[in-house]
Amino acid sequence: MDEQNEKREEGTSFLQYAIWAGIVLVGFFILKNLFFSAPRNQDINRMVPTDMKVRMQPIVKSTSTDKVAVISVYGIIGMPGLTEKLTAELRSASQDPEVKAVILRVDSPGGGVHDTDLIHREILKYKSSKKPLIAFFNGVAASAAYYISAPADKIMATPATVTGSIGVIAQFPNYSGLMDKLGVKMHTIKSGAQKDMMSPYRPLDPEGEKILQAWINESYDEFVRVVATGRKMEVETIRQLADGRIYTARQAQKNHLVDSLGYFEDAVDLAKKLGNCPNAAVMEMNAFDMRMGSIFERMRSDFLKASNPIGRMILPAGIYYIAPEFSQKYLDR
Repeated sequence: MDEQNEKREEGTSFLQYAIWAGIVLVGFFILKNLFFSAPRNQDINRMVPTDMKVRMQPIVKSTSTDKVAVISVYGIIGMPGLTEKLTAELRSASQDPEVKAVILRVDSPGGGVHDTDLIHREILKYKSSKKPLIAFFNGVAASAAYYISAPADKIMATPATVTGSIGVIAQFPNYSGLMDKLGVKMHTIKSGAQKDMMSPYRPLDPEGEKILQAWINESYDEFVRVVATGRKMEVETIRQLADGRIYTARQAQKNHLVDSLGYFEDAVDLAKKLGNCPNAAVMEMNAFDMRMGSIFERMRSDFLKASNPIGRMILPAGIYYIAPEFSQKYLDR
């Protein structure tokens, strides 16, 4: 009996050691991949002034050293990490001599004004490299998504794409009516009358509305200017199109907001043609923030989303270049 117990204990100990050894081995490979593995284009990554590692994964392989880089814009512009990711990828593509053209693959309802401006600025920097940029609209490319795509050399959309929604919107909830019914009051001490003009605890007064409208108008004028410049069209022509409405791909093409209709393989062919690289490999760019703080922040963000399903379905109060009717699909992710 004692012998059987001893054998059972030996077997259990061995299993425990094997499990711990497996955990340590997996942890080692994860840490090695995150912090110690050399990026695919190490020299190029040194030129990217961010804390991100940029890698390329083949979509279409080739023996040629030429590359068409694919940069994906998915989701609401301003979501955590997206601006930094796109910045790193655009800079890497600009500085990599093997990249001959870039396809900006867009599926987004738009997003925040500030992040949109930052990404647009990076796209203009990429354009200074004189490498072709093709914006490919894959599903929804509305508002801010159109804003950042406007400087592209060519814009292609699938026939079923929805685009346009050129305009600005400010949204914020107001709970004051509900609070009155419940007998709840919010005491606010403020330095000026409009310090809490976007507060959900009081109605927006006429002066606050005037201030916000001026902010909206200024952002709208900049949006119109960016599109007119990018599309090489008159400002007044764009202003007539920019009443916030969405356009089908065919309507957008008719109004010169889109150059052609097609699918991803057509965008690839166009990129190879404009980049003069007929045998180029097609590579998906992926940038990863390797800072430990960023990794924990992403984990925290995912936990908060999972624990607050209502919160993840509502845009934070603010001013947006966005098509709110399409934002739900991207919020609930």
